[in-house]
Amino acid sequence: MHGLDRTHGSGLLGGLIALYVLFLPIQVPLTSDFRLAPSDLFLLLFLLVGLGRIRLHPWAWSPWLLGLVPLFAMGTLVTAVTWGSVRLQVLLQKDLGLLLLMSSYAVITDWASSWARIRCLIRLLVGTVALNNLAALIDFGLGAMGFFHLDWLNYSTHRLAGLLVDPNAYGGLLALTLVLHLTTPSVPSGERTSPGLSWVGFLDLLITLSLTAGLLLTFSRSAWLGMAAACAIALSLERRLLLRLLPSALLAGGLVLTILGPGFLDVIVAMSSRSSQVTSRLDYILTALGHVSESPLWGVGLGFHAARYGWIIHNTTVWFLAEFGLIGLLLFAGFAIWFAAVAWDGASRTEGSERSLLLGLLLGHAAMLGLSLGIEALYQRHWWLVLGLIAASRPLLTERAAPTGVTA
Repeated sequence: MHGLDRTHGSGLLGGLIALYVLFLPIQVPLTSDFRLAPSDLFLLLFLLVGLGRIRLHPWAWSPWLLGLVPLFAMGTLVTAVTWGSVRLQVLLQKDLGLLLLMSSYAVITDWASSWARIRCLIRLLVGTVALNNLAALIDFGLGAMGFFHLDWLNYSTHRLAGLLVDPNAYGGLLALTLVLHLTTPSVPSGERTSPGLSWVGFLDLLITLSLTAGLLLTFSRSAWLGMAAACAIALSLERRLLLRLLPSALLAGGLVLTILGPGFLDVIVAMSSRSSQVTSRLDYILTALGHVSESPLWGVGLGFHAARYGWIIHNTTVWFLAEFGLIGLLLFAGFAIWFAAVAWDGASRTEGSERSLLLGLLLGHAAMLGLSLGIEALYQRHWWLVLGLIAASRPLLTERAAPTGVTA
């Protein structure tokens, strides 16, 4: 038995991990600037109960990932020296938020000690996002048709946001989940022809249609860009994703227009264009890039643009470059490439359902990188779940490659 199985045999810890994943699509806005994520509460409970039993595995922690801690400390110090103080929001949301994300990563890489556990967490994510999205679609449809709209469920009657508050973040969650759903088989390949499993195929189709419709109705061009990035990679690595996605996208779009009426097409055009928003985002990016020359090596400081202008940059790469300098840009690039390389290396060394699983994680990572071009995506918890599962696959591939009679 693997050491992690002995360490984490407690059903309580497994239940807390499951609850963490189940509540990932939910945030509760407490103020205009602060949102509470219930999943963080279950993470903290896990840390409280199992802190002495969590192991940090060297194979999961690259220098690029570990480097984020001193990088953010340096960025906070630069801000304190420049402004004379650091905003509480920076300390809570940026610094403490990073530590929480890295804690979740540590928990996931330690707990996901088998392919079955990795697959279980993916299915939990797909299931909970599908259920939340179904509720959001029903509310959105009723609101668009003039019946009623629950203010706490969606951003407005014009954009789908579910319980994640931000339609761009919600669109990224849907894109990532859709990719994982399309690439990860619901049942083992040898059982797919069983007549008793025909309902599983129907459920798969229903989930695909609902996630696709939800992604369209977020009107998040950042999330669409993320999905396009995943599709571009799938074009050469996993073409069956495109063969399943394209018909689903057409059918989902047709269903949306059929249910909401042809008049909704005007809403689609208006929400998809929004040229003023594109202009403002470009202005943010250009302003941020203009500050790079002030401190090209270590940046102008964490939270500089929010403190000075009242807005964030809406581009993760530019954010790292402007507020953390060339050092930050190098670390973020290494961070992103390392996980992509691990997933691709794993997919190239295995086959069957495990290869599909790793390709799905790789495409999910690509979707989040695409999303990061339109928002500061580093703090998306579902991205860190994918990163943790990618890293968790490393020792499993080593065990498979070990000679007979040798235990890992």
